[in-house]
Amino acid sequence: MNILTRRLLIFLSGLLGFLCLIVGCSDKEEQKPLSPAVKIGVCLADLRGDGNQVIKKVLDKRKDKEQAEIIWLDARNDFKQQEKQIAELIKRRVKVIIWQPVEAEKCSSLVQKIKQKNIRLVVINNLPVDAPADACVTFDHARVGQLLGRFVDEALTALPQDRLSIRHPLNVLILKGPAKDKTAAEIAGALYTYLRGNSKVRLLAEEEFTAADINQDGPKIQPRLEPKINQTDVIIATDSRLTEAAVASLKTRGLAGQVLTAGVGASLKASQTIFKGEHEAEVDLMPELVAQCAFDAALNLAKTGYWPYTTQVVNGNYNIPAQITPVRLINRENLYLLEERWGKELKKEAKESEKGNQKGPVKEGEGQKSSSPDKGEGDLKPKTTLRITTQEGKTVEVQIPGEVKSIETKESAKK
Repeated sequence: MNILTRRLLIFLSGLLGFLCLIVGCSDKEEQKPLSPAVKIGVCLADLRGDGNQVIKKVLDKRKDKEQAEIIWLDARNDFKQQEKQIAELIKRRVKVIIWQPVEAEKCSSLVQKIKQKNIRLVVINNLPVDAPADACVTFDHARVGQLLGRFVDEALTALPQDRLSIRHPLNVLILKGPAKDKTAAEIAGALYTYLRGNSKVRLLAEEEFTAADINQDGPKIQPRLEPKINQTDVIIATDSRLTEAAVASLKTRGLAGQVLTAGVGASLKASQTIFKGEHEAEVDLMPELVAQCAFDAALNLAKTGYWPYTTQVVNGNYNIPAQITPVRLINRENLYLLEERWGKELKKEAKESEKGNQKGPVKEGEGQKSSSPDKGEGDLKPKTTLRITTQEGKTVEVQIPGEVKSIETKESAKK
């Protein structure tokens, strides 16, 4: 190898090393450090509700994909507790708060504290009265009331006559949350507007229940329903938990299926009663969509200070950027729409009930004590179903073993 060739090789080797060094440095310069996770505080009124459990499930699923950190807080319907939780989120320097207020009429001062710290605020469903917010994501309250009114209208025309009372007009009992609950008030107001002028229905009564009553799942609700059950043809509730208590009261009185029922929320238990034929309908608030829209708003506000809202809602002196999410009426015919949410749990209770009613094979020597002396088939006696209709128009079915020979009626002496 001559001197010229050797020098050429040395030059090329040096040039190659230099180029590798440049490329290596360039790659290092292009590697940017990971941006810190967006810290979001989520403060819900009550995580015991099925709808809020769905919201939590959706947000937890998205947080890792979107590089977000979520701090979960549950007020359990206690305003003072939520007041402390908002203070905690401010102290922890969250970028955005997704908030479902307890007693929204008391929350204006809390909003002021949040905004003074330049924290973005996304409110779910119930806006604090006359207070600013960066976003409001809520279901369509008025549409819910309209769907409940439409349910009553369709029941009058579509249901078989043996499912309806002979009493006209039909008596409607309304069950709703506390008077200060703006959401419940707006739903009930839209329902009244829809039914106004309908000569086929009459408002029997309106019963209001506190949040504490509703959360007790029946003990405070059922006793107040009992005196009115016999005069009621239709029960409309603005919360699934009220619906569940009403259905339970009807079952204890043997009136399940005789009084029409409709509620709001489509909780798991309410959905199960629809599947079993004990309850007619629920307005589904589609919490999955509420969660997605609220999270999208929070992320956009944290990163850019703006989010693509679709409308505005007036809140005292403020116009709030908002997204109104759709709702839908669920009955037995379209109950399949909830299978993705509740999975096998939707039909589980009904199947277990069916299994409990099925008798296993009879072993030798068993069942002889109850056998009929002449046929040995005491358990297989025919059964008779009596349908009794009172002067007030209520119908009750009673199933008794054996065949009926005669029926006598005896009125108690009037006092």
